[in-house]
Amino acid sequence: MRPTIWMIIYALILLSLVTPFRILTIILLMIPSLMLYMYLDKKTFMVVYGFLIVLLFFLTGEYGTTIVLFSVFFMIPSVVMGIGYKRDLPARTVLTFGTLTLLVQLTVIIVLVSLLGPNVLESVKEFIQESISAAPQQLQQGWDQDFINLVVTMMARMLPVYMMVFSLIYVFVTHSLSRQLLKSSGISVAKLPPIYKWMLPKSLVWYYLAALLLDLFTDPTSGTFLVTISWNVIPLLTLVFVVQAISFLFYVADMKRWNKALPIVGIFVALMLPSIVSMLGVFDVAFKLRDHIQRT
Repeated sequence: MRPTIWMIIYALILLSLVTPFRILTIILLMIPSLMLYMYLDKKTFMVVYGFLIVLLFFLTGEYGTTIVLFSVFFMIPSVVMGIGYKRDLPARTVLTFGTLTLLVQLTVIIVLVSLLGPNVLESVKEFIQESISAAPQQLQQGWDQDFINLVVTMMARMLPVYMMVFSLIYVFVTHSLSRQLLKSSGISVAKLPPIYKWMLPKSLVWYYLAALLLDLFTDPTSGTFLVTISWNVIPLLTLVFVVQAISFLFYVADMKRWNKALPIVGIFVALMLPSIVSMLGVFDVAFKLRDHIQRT
């Protein structure tokens, strides 16, 4: 019965894409296909999946193509994750493969759209420009046109960061929810280590410092390839080291048997001051702060 239930859930989530509820349901789009893949063998899955999207295509009329395209797009990384689960790969490996699959798909789509239609970066710039123009006049005071152009260019060129963060969050949510659902059904899959055990490779510290130095010695208005690199690498590594800092705070709370309020406060501070909090993550990796905590 479980595959049948997940087929119904999958159909409802796909149908929600043409309603205002898509704001809530689109983040769940990979879960039903992943659950079906885990319950069924490969051939049965493809038959069931094919039957479902063909049925929805003919039932939804003008929305059929949109539903099918969204379904196929998110089905591919969910199957990649399902293959990893069935092979008992570590959770980090599964999440990496899922994230890379989503990222590659997004890149291919952007390249194809740019080749066959309008330039994606220019379209993003126009959208941002229109959003800024629609902002209240009070917010626009003191913004000259040169500053607005710089902000628009910067946000458009940071598209790779948005794609990476989107892929990471999507796959992480899918893994977290699917693992609990599979566990309740008696199917065990690998889980991520506790957050207080997370540790980044030391090489990322050097990449972060190199990116910060590059940012110091490049003109943000030049629009060069190096500027684009720094605009993408710095926010991404800042986010990575913020997570490392939160991991360190959870480690301290666990090691010292402190209240978990410490890392929770750290999360709220990170939302307001990510660059400062990220430095704690850098120090944790670079100077092995955990070893010092153990000795005290």
